[in-house]
Amino acid sequence: MKRRILSDQKRKALRRVLIAAAALVLINHFLMIGLLFPFQALRRCEERAGTGRTSVVCRERAKEIGWSCLIYLTGNENATMLSNISLGPLGWGEGEGLVLDCSGDAPLHGGWWSASREERFVLYVFGRVDDADIARLEVRLQYKDWDAGGGNAARPSPG
Repeated sequence: MKRRILSDQKRKALRRVLIAAAALVLINHFLMIGLLFPFQALRRCEERAGTGRTSVVCRERAKEIGWSCLIYLTGNENATMLSNISLGPLGWGEGEGLVLDCSGDAPLHGGWWSASREERFVLYVFGRVDDADIARLEVRLQYKDWDAGGGNAARPSPG
């Protein structure tokens, strides 16, 4: 008698776990929240940008923007994408980012993306070199000091 009661309890527990897993999959798919892994949010970025499937070139933590912020540099034959992925109360989600169209015939594709939070600021310069003759690339930045009027920190500007 005890074995039968125990197996009924196990069946109920298994049924509840399966129902919860099915609910999580439906919420992920239809509401686009509750993502468990950062790569799921990265795939949503690809879908939103229309780049197709990309491969991860580099991943970096951006503690200046947030404690859970991850910056992904991904690319394929037609695009290079810089994405901001972070963990929030509803799971992993995609933030702002930038996509470079690399389908054209050019020796160099480049762009920049900046983000700030409170007094912290980060600037990413990224791109792709398609010409084998380019051995060295130099990037120069110029900034204006906005602190003269009071309160604002210096911010880089492209130049």
